[in-house]
Amino acid sequence: MTNDKWASKRGGWDSQLVQQIRKIGFNKDVSVEFATVKTPPPALVIELDRDGIPIDMQDNLTIAEHLTEHTRLMSFSVPVTTGGTANANKHTVTIHGALQSGDRVFVLIDGNNYFVIDKAVE
Repeated sequence: MTNDKWASKRGGWDSQLVQQIRKIGFNKDVSVEFATVKTPPPALVIELDRDGIPIDMQDNLTIAEHLTEHTRLMSFSVPVTTGGTANANKHTVTIHGALQSGDRVFVLIDGNNYFVIDKAVE
């Protein structure tokens, strides 16, 4: 018999994570739910697993910046063949990786406010 604290939990890893969050960090005012992206940003629409109701940006839906296509100002140091490094100028970089239709996401729900905080991956 295993002593693995996850062994007694039912469901997939995502269900197990929600169970643990609810057990350890229970807060009756805030819940964690899973949802599916129906329309990607910028006009994000998600559908909560618990009730299948679509939620869009007009429903107090907020998305974390790292889940959108965005730009960052970055500096790079590039190694040179002589063994040193060349100082690089600052460059604006576009970060691709916005949510796509069908992606699974974690959603914090606080009353009538919905916060898409991360993408669920296996």
